[in-house]
Amino acid sequence: MLIATGLMVLMTGLLCALASIHFKGLRYFDRPALARHPLFDRVLDLGQWILILAGLGILAIGSRVVFALVGGLLVLAW
Repeated sequence: MLIATGLMVLMTGLLCALASIHFKGLRYFDRPALARHPLFDRVLDLGQWILILAGLGILAIGSRVVFALVGGLLVLAW
C-alpha cells in the first residue's frame, strides 16, 4: 500500500511538472484567471518538487528496490 501511495504522489508531481510547462508556454492573456497570478508559477514549481521528492521518500520507506528502479527511470528519462 505504501508503494502505491508513493507512486501516486510521484505521478501527481510529474503531472504538475507537465502543467507548469504548459502554462509557461501560454501567453499571459491566454492563461486561465488563476494562472495569471504572479505567484502561480512559483507555487506550481515548488509544489511539483515537493510532490516528486515526497513520492520518492515514500517509495524509499516502502521498498528500496522500487525506489532504485523508479529513481533510475527518472534519471534515464531526464
